[in-house]
Amino acid sequence: MDWLEISLEVEPEAGEAISQLFNRFGQGGAVIEERPDRATITVKAFIPPDNGQRLTQLQEALWHLGQIQPLPPARIRELRAEDWSQAWKVHYRPQKIGRLAIVPSWQQPPDGKLVIRLDPGMAFGTGLHPTTRLSLLALQQHLRPGDEVLDMGTGSGILAIAAAKLGAKRVLALDLDPVAVKVARENLLDNNVQDVVNVAEGSLPTLADNDQFHLILVNILADTIRQMLGDGLANHLRSEGWIIASGIIRGQEQELTSILKVKGFHRIRERKRGDWLALIAQKG
Repeated sequence: MDWLEISLEVEPEAGEAISQLFNRFGQGGAVIEERPDRATITVKAFIPPDNGQRLTQLQEALWHLGQIQPLPPARIRELRAEDWSQAWKVHYRPQKIGRLAIVPSWQQPPDGKLVIRLDPGMAFGTGLHPTTRLSLLALQQHLRPGDEVLDMGTGSGILAIAAAKLGAKRVLALDLDPVAVKVARENLLDNNVQDVVNVAEGSLPTLADNDQFHLILVNILADTIRQMLGDGLANHLRSEGWIIASGIIRGQEQELTSILKVKGFHRIRERKRGDWLALIAQKG
């Protein structure tokens, strides 16, 4: 019986919202294809046979999203049952980000890189999204071997895994989504960093008052970062420690920079990619 492949070709900035819908309705989550010869990305979902209700729900959700931001028409094609499980692997290649390489399980890793084994499926956190790339680059610059790291909103666990590969002594990765926690734990095992990284369901209130870290990662959204800073996130950072805050859209950085200064941060820097940026700041 035939499966259905639903795909949209969009600007990278629109990929996150579409991926969230596709993760909800597609079998195995969203798939993102990125090609070096194109400025756009293609986001795909796969609907199993005899599930017309799921297709209808997905189409309705895309219609509502299209009222907020313009979207191209979705393309729908049929795939034979024996082909669907391989269709989403075609365009994936190892992604080199500084000293790191994100490599699917079915491909050989490139030489000379620290390898993160991560199969697509959880679209926000496969290394494709600009906020993840910005965080990975900043992490390589500011993490020192032996550091203790906090990863807030870990998602697929990619940043926590990267911190362990780069030499962190201990990493605590928190997420409120139990599905994300499950996926992140599986990814820890695939990368053999379970002795360094602990993934738990929770957020800022989960931390003990005296739990402090050398580096904090917050790759979420500006509003959530603002709230966490207001709720005392900086109290869990050691003196002279670094915070890497990503998921920020251009225009939001000025307010967050002001908040960071009030909270005692200095040497505030920016990394930019398209309309997205990360703020990197040191606690005074």
